[in-house]
Amino acid sequence: MKKIFYLDVLRIIACFLVIVNHTVGCILDYEGFINTTFYCVSFSLCKIGVPLFLMITGVLILDKDYDYKKIFKSIFKIFVPLLIISISFYIRDVGLKGFDFIDFIKLFLSKPYIVSYWYLLALIGLYITVPFIQKLIKDFKNKDYIYFIVLFLLLPSTLSLISKYLNVNFSSYFLWSFFPIFMCIPICGNYISKIELKKIYFIISLFVIIISYAGMFLSLYIPFLQGNAISYKLDGYNTLPVLLMAISLFYIIRYTLEKKSISQFVEKLIFTVASTTFGIYLIHTMLHYKLYTYIFKKIFMFNGIIGVILLEIGVFIVCSIIIYILKKIPIIKKYL
Repeated sequence: MKKIFYLDVLRIIACFLVIVNHTVGCILDYEGFINTTFYCVSFSLCKIGVPLFLMITGVLILDKDYDYKKIFKSIFKIFVPLLIISISFYIRDVGLKGFDFIDFIKLFLSKPYIVSYWYLLALIGLYITVPFIQKLIKDFKNKDYIYFIVLFLLLPSTLSLISKYLNVNFSSYFLWSFFPIFMCIPICGNYISKIELKKIYFIISLFVIIISYAGMFLSLYIPFLQGNAISYKLDGYNTLPVLLMAISLFYIIRYTLEKKSISQFVEKLIFTVASTTFGIYLIHTMLHYKLYTYIFKKIFMFNGIIGVILLEIGVFIVCSIIIYILKKIPIIKKYL
């Protein structure tokens, strides 16, 4: 794994936000004004976790010399742990004697088996497109990047927003020819990693992230108060504020840390923790209910909000320690 300090920090932030996303809605009783508000506050922020991961991926792989052999090797390193962890969940649910190979394959390919692993299946698909994306952006100039990001990343999400609130439907025939958002976010990350560091961009990013967060919060909170369930999809009507928050935070962290002098101890610590994030993503859904049941449940009885925050931090720390230990085993390290 390449050592770039600000990317390691972003990787840790993204991983923690994924844990928040998969914990707060499952554990916290969000009845009542305070819990409802906290739930929307958390949910509005945690959705930038996956876009941040994709932007980091764009920085790390799009400038590398990837041939098809390397691509399929990378895909294999994602597919094997995804398959193993999915099988373990399936066996947990049906028992070893109830294992049905055909049933498992159908579930694995369609959902995947654990819904939170959708990102890994999408990432496999993204890796397949990498050689073609690299050729696409090879001769991109600054203007090309800007047009690409505006037209294929920000415009579709803006149209979804307009469609939702103004009840204007845009023909799918028009949007069919657009590059998918999942492909565009890594290109955006690659571009943001290269642009000049300027204080004015930093100030604009701070302003954008505040406005975008407020918009995302209201898009969830107001419908929630009206009795509607909270939902979010990467290509949904409230994707625009999530993308703007992710892009802004990416630039803010890069601006703050890229040229800052960091002690070797801190740099090594951050790199070590960041190197466990893929493994954390794999196993955190196995542990958050167990940690809640055996350790944090009593705290929830005292205060649900304090309980869920401590649980999220606890899940991250425990998973990181477990993965750190597992990475000492050579054959396992290869896939973590």
